[in-house]
Amino acid sequence: MGSVSLSKKYGMPVNTMLDWLRRDGVEIRSGRKLSAADMVDVRRLRSDGWSHQRIADQFAVSRSTVSLRLRNQIP
Repeated sequence: MGSVSLSKKYGMPVNTMLDWLRRDGVEIRSGRKLSAADMVDVRRLRSDGWSHQRIADQFAVSRSTVSLRLRNQIP
């Protein structure tokens, strides 16, 4: 569950939620983007049978980032 979802669930601002998570030692993802070079590797790993989640973990991005980028790729 992401910080936005958590903040809505508990009725608090996102920044407050992020502050609390950081204070408790939770690593916050930076919103890192996948470069064109990364996407070459992503497509290779996917064709090798890697799951979207495993690829996301490899590149420190969310699973939805991987899914969206693969879906929007021009063949």
